[in-house]
Amino acid sequence: MYATPDHYLTPEQYLALEARSDVRHEYINGQVYAMAGGSKAHNLISLNIAMGVRSQLTAPCQTFMADMKV
Repeated sequence: MYATPDHYLTPEQYLALEARSDVRHEYINGQVYAMAGGSKAHNLISLNIAMGVRSQLTAPCQTFMADMKV
């Protein structure tokens, strides 16, 4: 179920949809929008941040940088 102009999703409905979806979405005021991928520059910045964070963590913590639903 996706929101249409005459049908808004509750936060609970959105979370249930997102749990079953392979595509990431954002939820804004009852409407659900598919999220696009990032640019090369965005990915490089994310990688640099993730590497910095990862170097400071100890087990069992993990670092993920892109395209992960958490």
